[in-house]
Formats: sequence, C-alpha cells, structure tokens
Amino acid sequence: MIAYLVDSLPDVPFDLGEMYSGLVPIDKHNESRALFFIFQPTINEPVDEVTIWLNGGPGCSSMESFLQETGRFLWQPGTFAPVENPYAWVNLTNVLW
Repeated sequence: MIAYLVDSLPDVPFDLGEMYSGLVPIDKHNESRALFFIFQPTINEPVDEVTIWLNGGPGCSSMESFLQETGRFLWQPGTFAPVENPYAWVNLTNVLW
C-alpha cells in the first residue's frame, strides 16, 4: 500500500490525514485497463467497515463527490482554494471512491 500513499496535494494547506490513491489493473493481459481509486481510512476511532462511493450515470465520476460533497475537503466552483469539510464521510467510516 505504500506505493499508493498520498503525501500531499497541491493547494491543500492542511493535513489530509492518511490517504491512498492510484490505478488498479483490471486486466492482467492489458496494462492500459485500470480503475482509478482514492481510499481514506476514518480519521476517528478505527472501524471494521468500508463504504464504497460510486456516482451513477454515464460521465459522472466519483471524483465529483470526493471533491465537492463527501471528501475531507471541498473544492467548490468559483473558489480559489479548498476548505476542510466538517461533514466528511471519513469522520465515521473508511471510504473508497
């Protein structure tokens, strides 16, 4: 998992906590076929569960929710910098986007 560890993100001046991100291959015969993921363990007491967030519909990435709704920070349209999200889902559970 160390290969997927995220140390920092550009323009995010606060601690994001533990975060992992990268590409997971889905076809061992074709390296170009992979799924992008972001995983954050809960920032509170550890729990034995993982919530998987998948946005629905064609062309609607889970990144939208991660950046604007459920993630540790919010990057709202028309703003210059992200802000911490007090209602982030990682306050309660481990989340995989």
